[in-house]
Amino acid sequence: MTNGLIFDYGGTLDTNGVHWFFMFKEAYSACGIDIDQDMLRLVYVKTERALEQDKHIRPADSFYSVLQKKTAIHRIFLKESFGIDIDIDKLNYVANYCYMRVKNIIENVTVPVLNFCAEQAHMVLVSNFYGNIDTVLVEFGLKKYFDSVVESASVGIRKPDPEIFKIGARSLPPGVSPIVIGDSYKNDIAPALALGMRAVWLKVDGYQWEKTENVETPYRISTLSQIFDLLPQLLESK
Repeated sequence: MTNGLIFDYGGTLDTNGVHWFFMFKEAYSACGIDIDQDMLRLVYVKTERALEQDKHIRPADSFYSVLQKKTAIHRIFLKESFGIDIDIDKLNYVANYCYMRVKNIIENVTVPVLNFCAEQAHMVLVSNFYGNIDTVLVEFGLKKYFDSVVESASVGIRKPDPEIFKIGARSLPPGVSPIVIGDSYKNDIAPALALGMRAVWLKVDGYQWEKTENVETPYRISTLSQIFDLLPQLLESK
């Protein structure tokens, strides 16, 4: 194998290109809580910053535990900022809804794609995560697919810093050409292209977080399943 794939995790392997903000928005709507999009966006961003700054997430925390902790912080910020008080049972519904959505995507989309890719290329994971990515990968049966896992909380470098992709590339065998696959143009595609790597942008219309209307990339897919057709083409070209 002379090619290597550097996968993103959050928003890519777990949600098949749907940004997590929209996953939560969908979950809240499903349990009858219609929060203004701008309010929820602010709460989402504040929650992610709180998780970056404080050690809310422990290395042994499962994915469901992460969802519970995130929604608990959502509740605090919604009440403090907007006076919206959400019942604990509904928060549990939101966490369970997101968990089952991700579990379904991983089982029916992600695992078949990774099985296919593993037969043809080395694989590394490079992720902005909370210090428990190994626990989550084992939980969903994904750890076995990757030669190495590079997590921001462990190496002290976050995307879009290109250095984290250099670490990922060094984790591949010598002479292996890396191809980055991720959902974020800013965090995945732009730094990969800046390093001279090829990149595949998983862009789902209607679920984008970033302003990227005029961005052009050589390779773009709208679902991970398109890797089945694209990967042979990528591996043939250098």
